[in-house]
Amino acid sequence: PCVHIGGYQLGAHYVISEPLVSLINLGSVRDLERVVGEAIDPLRFRANIYVNGAPPWSERDWRGTEVGIGGARLVVTFQERSGDCFDPVRERLRQGQGRIRAQGADYLAYALIDALIDSYFPLLERYGETLDVMEQQVVEAPAADHITRIHEVKRDMLELRRALWPMREMMSHLLREDTAFIGAATRPFLRDCADHVFQLMDMVEIDREVASSLFDLHLSSVGLRMNEIMKVLTIIATI
Repeated sequence: PCVHIGGYQLGAHYVISEPLVSLINLGSVRDLERVVGEAIDPLRFRANIYVNGAPPWSERDWRGTEVGIGGARLVVTFQERSGDCFDPVRERLRQGQGRIRAQGADYLAYALIDALIDSYFPLLERYGETLDVMEQQVVEAPAADHITRIHEVKRDMLELRRALWPMREMMSHLLREDTAFIGAATRPFLRDCADHVFQLMDMVEIDREVASSLFDLHLSSVGLRMNEIMKVLTIIATI
């Protein structure tokens, strides 16, 4: 059977027995054929739904898009590699835990957003522990490679800030926008996600400030050590 969504023709080739659905863009498959120079059977990907008529690789922009197939509503996500922050959500769907199977697509979208946001906390905690260790090393025995490591942390914090800032704007837009796709029961959960994003932004700013202070501390420690060396050399030269 085939249906049309947004001007695209979709064909269902496998029985959907799981709450997760795999979509393949046939335009991307054809472009892959062009690159490798060989014919590729789309059925080898064993997708549930094949989309025909969409531009190649346009599925990368479908992330977060909600589509309807008959009476079913689906939230489109994109998995770049096996094993990501969405694995706990998939496991909850498979086991039918919590309310995720009983709620609509808006709650599923919240669960995916929440999983993505929560994945940043362990990363920032590790950076905080790294900065604590570096601070102790800078105070006790400053070394030349400390400057490089501090710059690496500052650069990583800048990249995290660039990743979190659009997410912060997205959450603010979702909470401000009065859309029929998000029910009133799901909005409190999205507000909780927005609070977590603001908390992550604060953690990033704190780590950036700590890294900057470590840079100044390293320069001060090196300067003090140089002064001690100069004192010793002055005493030796006087004798």
